[in-house]
Amino acid sequence: MLLSTLLMLTALDATAAKPELKMVMADPRLPNKPTTHILDDRISTGRIENFRELYVNPAQIGESLKPKGKLGPVARMSNPKGKSASIPVVNETSSFAEVSINGVKIGVIDALQNGAIHDVPAGLYEVTFGLQNGYEETRTVATLHLDEAIIPGGKEVQAALESGYVPTWAATPERGYVILEAPIQKIIPKPRVRLVGSRIEISEKVMFALNSADIDASSFGLLDDVATVLARNPTVEKVEVQGHTDSLGIAASNRQLSNKRASAVKDYLVSKGVDASRLDAKGFGPSEPLVEGDTPEAHATNRRVEFHVTQQRPRIEIDQPAPEGAGDQ
Repeated sequence: MLLSTLLMLTALDATAAKPELKMVMADPRLPNKPTTHILDDRISTGRIENFRELYVNPAQIGESLKPKGKLGPVARMSNPKGKSASIPVVNETSSFAEVSINGVKIGVIDALQNGAIHDVPAGLYEVTFGLQNGYEETRTVATLHLDEAIIPGGKEVQAALESGYVPTWAATPERGYVILEAPIQKIIPKPRVRLVGSRIEISEKVMFALNSADIDASSFGLLDDVATVLARNPTVEKVEVQGHTDSLGIAASNRQLSNKRASAVKDYLVSKGVDASRLDAKGFGPSEPLVEGDTPEAHATNRRVEFHVTQQRPRIEIDQPAPEGAGDQ
């Protein structure tokens, strides 16, 4: 936020001729990104903030610096009268840099850091970054009024590190100078069909045509998964496919419909390779509601198909014989 505001103001209000920008290259001997980032390891004097080394007396530097140019109308909005002005100093490179303001050497700021020089006259200043490989870059920078201390790396860096993430760093002037990309956590989706104890749980509903036992095509994939779970669990010898309805209409008709729907699900599973002897179908109509109530939501919840394991043989664990001599001491 700090750098993007700075760039906007500089583009609109730079009345002085900009010095030629030299190529900026990171020192090849240094890593491409910092491996650690210590938020509270900074020099904060009230006049110069977040520099690792200082070459000047911080109590006097503000008085000795004079702007190279005047602010335009937009930049003056960020420098209200009666408020102190600050020169924002942002090192976007992966190499620490020597900083000079209007040719005066100030000190050293670390890679990918926010810094500032406070209590200077409002205006435009030439900020030069000298890197360790001999390259340097000079920018025309507009002052800002800063209400709070500068956080090294920015607030997003601080938030990410406090939450335990190690940020991914990149020089991006349009967003400041660092992008934080939290590690992508692999979210393993919960399977929609699971064998849990004495039930085969499904995370979706088996859908049917209105007042019909015709299975809607949208539920074919779900029932395919049920067939797969049964194929992978041969110890499940018997499953009761239960059909349930809401309480609307005639109870006897609902019971008949629920029985037809349970039978339709059984037939579908058999068509997918499940042995018919492992399946029973039974309709309960409205007799076993999941929730009570006469609302559309309650009726929708109670219309359902369930799969209950009624017979299952235990898993047999075969102990491997110990190697000969394993018990000898």
